[in-house]
Amino acid sequence: ADVATVLDTRQVVEREVRLDQSDAIFLMRLRPYRTLEQSVAGAVITFVDVTARKRLQAADEATLRAASRTLERRVADGAAELQAANVRLTQQIEQRQRAEDMLRQSQKLEAVGKLTGGIAHDFNNLLGVIIGNVEALLTTLEDDPDRAELGHEILNSALSGAELTRRLLAFARKQPLQPQVIELNALLSSYIALVTRAIGDAIRVTARLAPDMWLTRADPSQVGDALLNLALNARDAMPQGGNLTIETANTRLAAPDAARHTEMTEGDYVVLAVTDTGTGMPPDVIERATEPFFTTKPPAVASGLGLSMIYGFARQSGGHLTIDSEVGVGTTVRLYLPRALDDAVAVHDAGEAEHADPRGSEAILVIDDNLMLRAATQRNLVSLGYQVTTAESGPAALAILRAGIEFDLLFTDVVMPEGMSGYDLAKAAQDLRPGLKVLLTTGYDDQPPTGSVGMRGAQRLLYKPYRRASLARAVRAVLDGERGTGLGTDN
Repeated sequence: ADVATVLDTRQVVEREVRLDQSDAIFLMRLRPYRTLEQSVAGAVITFVDVTARKRLQAADEATLRAASRTLERRVADGAAELQAANVRLTQQIEQRQRAEDMLRQSQKLEAVGKLTGGIAHDFNNLLGVIIGNVEALLTTLEDDPDRAELGHEILNSALSGAELTRRLLAFARKQPLQPQVIELNALLSSYIALVTRAIGDAIRVTARLAPDMWLTRADPSQVGDALLNLALNARDAMPQGGNLTIETANTRLAAPDAARHTEMTEGDYVVLAVTDTGTGMPPDVIERATEPFFTTKPPAVASGLGLSMIYGFARQSGGHLTIDSEVGVGTTVRLYLPRALDDAVAVHDAGEAEHADPRGSEAILVIDDNLMLRAATQRNLVSLGYQVTTAESGPAALAILRAGIEFDLLFTDVVMPEGMSGYDLAKAAQDLRPGLKVLLTTGYDDQPPTGSVGMRGAQRLLYKPYRRASLARAVRAVLDGERGTGLGTDN
């Protein structure tokens, strides 16, 4: 057939052929055989042994294929390394972004803390003057209900101002806390009933309290306030009604879990979660939800300090606050509080029994650099039956003590001028009078009570602005030698 093709077409035919049962390879070439007259008289067939060349070519191709596979592997490995490097770079960028976010948040906290601290002391002194004088005035207006009503309105406004300062201090993590070991389920039982009444019948409240809860160390009243604030926020997010679920749980955060919330550390936590079926929040709102004064509600409805106060309380207590929300589905806010590992007795209720203001006849030395607050405090203590002497500074108080006048109690502000704090004064006074008892008071103390090292006897800390009843109870508690280091305001 090949010969016929060559004779008919006068074209050269080439192809490889193999000998039967042999590895030898030949290149067969067929061409026309031409005479001197250029006529085709037949075909010439040539066989060339190309076995060695083909084997070398095959070896080269195998080498090339191996090199290609090696290159592909190297390219794949390089791509994997590049991808891993890209992942690491992305993680580093995310970590840096989180660090920058934390820095900005820290700067906000510092700015708010400085602003709040700068005004809290003087502002609480002013509120203390108003509260003290109004309560003293109200005792004289029992037979004049119209004027007494005006007095109560003034008092309530002053207490609202004190609450605003407290919320700012809470966000700045500088509010005075009274941490105690608490069993969360027992503490919440009374608050859940209060929540049910507060949010109305249109919202169904469900409590899912986990058994065998760990103990935690926190301020019981702040935990209750946090639950109420979260419940009221949930109510506002469900104007047509819905479901509110209050849950508790124990949780253990490992290092990877804690890394997702950069402000949290690994360890054991007690969790209070409040979930609603309300309108939910978009991501940009969630990001700003804990900022002070940020709110999506009308200004007349909300101050924007609820979540920021809870967040500040959580961070000051060694815990954290997380928010998970989806628009149209609802929101879950989780309050993490660290597990208490000591064997202290847990507090089961944050309430305080109401009693008539306790009285006495002991001698008290009152020290405060604010003249009006000093006078208001003196009037209230005198009305309770005590013998009161006042001084405007630590050195002035020490001069009175050195003069030989006997006192049963030293009642002093913590933040005072002339380079002598209330802690310094208390220590120096007790060096002069070893049996002297001390009651401290402050509206904002940038130096926490660790400065009281070296003080002797019973000391408590009464936070400004305090009411007459709180003052009476605190004075009596110290004079009677009751144990304790803190007495909060009841505003």
